[in-house]
Amino acid sequence: MKDIVIVEDKLKKGISLAQQFKELEKNRPDLEFKVTTVCYFKPNVEAAKEEIEKCGKQEFEVLPVSLWNFDETMDRYWNSAHSVVIMDFQLDGDGSGEVPTRRVNIRYARRKIKNKETNTDESDKLWFYTGTGTNNYNILCELVGKEHVLGVKESSIDFLRLDLEDDKFTRTLVKSGAGGV
Repeated sequence: MKDIVIVEDKLKKGISLAQQFKELEKNRPDLEFKVTTVCYFKPNVEAAKEEIEKCGKQEFEVLPVSLWNFDETMDRYWNSAHSVVIMDFQLDGDGSGEVPTRRVNIRYARRKIKNKETNTDESDKLWFYTGTGTNNYNILCELVGKEHVLGVKESSIDFLRLDLEDDKFTRTLVKSGAGGV
């Protein structure tokens, strides 16, 4: 059983993505996964906690994540043999000044990529997406590899639908032990 962890800076989008996974879980019983956590990235943890409180009780944990605890939180999932992390490309307030290679999530992924060749069990553990257009999609593919980028079917301010039926991604959910970028 894989634990799906979503990292998103728009709380409603993260929750809508978790709901899409619930639909996939019902339609594809051959896939063994559950959404366990939505990591809500926001620079101000107290403000994040207030927004999480307002969204009400969910079937999964909603966890505030900021620059201060990003690596520690992601390492917890990275070190779990059963976690698969689905991460937004742009996390508002990440201190990058909109420079893609300075983004906290890209820096994290690239550090993990260095060890990818020596640990193939982790080759599918980290996935990215972007709902901000073709240019950002192409940049993301260059930064982390197209094989780790999910396509976006639909995106709005509060709603997100990914191509969760991507062959490589669904193979990640059926094989024993998750892998990643």
